[in-house]
Amino acid sequence: MEEKIIKKGIKWSPDRKEKQMIKTNDFIKASNDGVFKGLFGNKKNKDLLEKLLEETLKRRVEVKKLLMQEIPKESIEEKDKTLDVLVLADGEKINIELNIGVYDGLYNRNACYIFGKYVGSVKPGESYKNMNDFIQINLTSGLSKNNPLVSKYELIDINTKKRFIENLEIYEFNLDKIKDMCYNEGMEEYRILATLMCDREELHNMCKGDKVLEKLESEVIRMNEDDQIRENLLAIENAKRVHATLMENAKEEGLAEGSKLEKIQIAKNMLEDNMPIDIIIKYTSLTVEEIEKLK
Repeated sequence: MEEKIIKKGIKWSPDRKEKQMIKTNDFIKASNDGVFKGLFGNKKNKDLLEKLLEETLKRRVEVKKLLMQEIPKESIEEKDKTLDVLVLADGEKINIELNIGVYDGLYNRNACYIFGKYVGSVKPGESYKNMNDFIQINLTSGLSKNNPLVSKYELIDINTKKRFIENLEIYEFNLDKIKDMCYNEGMEEYRILATLMCDREELHNMCKGDKVLEKLESEVIRMNEDDQIRENLLAIENAKRVHATLMENAKEEGLAEGSKLEKIQIAKNMLEDNMPIDIIIKYTSLTVEEIEKLK
């Protein structure tokens, strides 16, 4: 049975309770950092992770272990130091990084993570000859449609094409182009990647008929319908948006105190959204007393 349209902008599947309706314009996509980690950084969703790796690397990858997923950071004013999903497989480490938006310094930032984890592949006393292969997978939105679907990078000599490092490979996937080709042209090759950029209706159409992708759809919907999860996801997303906007304004206006003003504005917005004090502290580094004065 087709999905029934209840109101404009609201869709409801007949097999779901009416109270679980989701407004399509409020739907949090799988490209959200928190949703992405909930999907692919959860041990219970190993099948989803392995399907993603199979699509991106074009071979079967058996995940042995999920490693550290986040590097601690001092405050929200730092660039997010996140390793979205770091995987140990047979003889290799695979880091998956979700890049939502392209900006100056993005690839420098990625390189810091890549080489930091590459160095960490060798434990004290171990031989460099026995290092794991290291694979970096960048899932990037905001790239031009003129960019290829997939780019592969290696450290090589530009003249002889000889590789400087044999065990390091970097892939970048153009999520917008992949989604467009999968959804509008029926391309099946990167279907799970396309789901990351899909809204509610697109996600249903993209996933139907594939058991693993239907599980992905169910997990995304579950996170959207869990009030506490949704509240946290939206709060973090909003804080990041405010951070980006205010930092840009601070640069344009030459405000030396931009960082402090940024924290205060983020806290005000989070207070308006009735966010708990401990979450506000986490994402602004303001004290309880400073936050209380903003009420």
